[in-house]
Amino acid sequence: MKIKKIFCAVMAFVLAATLVPVNTLTSEAASINAPKSVTLVSQKGNIVGFSVESIPGGQQIDVSSVKSSNKSVATISSVSEYAYPETDYDFANGNVYIYLKIVKFGTTKVSYKIGSKTYTTTVKLKDSKSSAYTNPLSSLTISGVNGGKNIASKFKKKSEVKGLKLSSTQKNGKIKVKAKKGWKISYVYVSDYDGDGGHYIGKSTDGGSSYTIDGFELEKKSKTYHTVEFSLQKGSKSVWLSVTFN
Repeated sequence: MKIKKIFCAVMAFVLAATLVPVNTLTSEAASINAPKSVTLVSQKGNIVGFSVESIPGGQQIDVSSVKSSNKSVATISSVSEYAYPETDYDFANGNVYIYLKIVKFGTTKVSYKIGSKTYTTTVKLKDSKSSAYTNPLSSLTISGVNGGKNIASKFKKKSEVKGLKLSSTQKNGKIKVKAKKGWKISYVYVSDYDGDGGHYIGKSTDGGSSYTIDGFELEKKSKTYHTVEFSLQKGSKSVWLSVTFN
């Protein structure tokens, strides 16, 4: 993928609507927005996550303190100052992202320490193949895929769509995402793999109901696979989606 330009915007990553101030002993710590609970809908083996926001300058999450209470449900994958590992630096806004790998579906409590205070977020992991899943997309169009027509309906019963075809190389690739009423787009990430290694474009959003990412080339090659990943939120629920095409 030949990248013409990369837009790195600050992302309100997951569940911004549900992040509430945690009672603390100091006014500085009181500004930290840590979610009390989140529900993440995806598939087993996938990596999902949530953000801890508005951490005061000079403070950070103690990475060694981050624990999953139920490792049979989820293990800690990474703790990052980025909106997605290796992309979209966001610590300037006091946001840190905690990623988990789903082992099986269930509930775990993630604890983490900032300064002298320990916070806990209850994480409920739901199967996207169960009744917990709902298609949050109103519209999804990708240059050169399905004639540029809306493919949101392909997510009606599943969170991962594979096997779509790119008609030809798109010199100025464009992806447009629109959420259904009540849903907000928290994250869009585009990557490709060409057989020799991965090339990534990390994109973040501002938690709006629509988002466009463009300015890059989608190459049509037999060994090049493109993947677009999404996270959309409604209240305390976050649904993770992906589409792969070549």
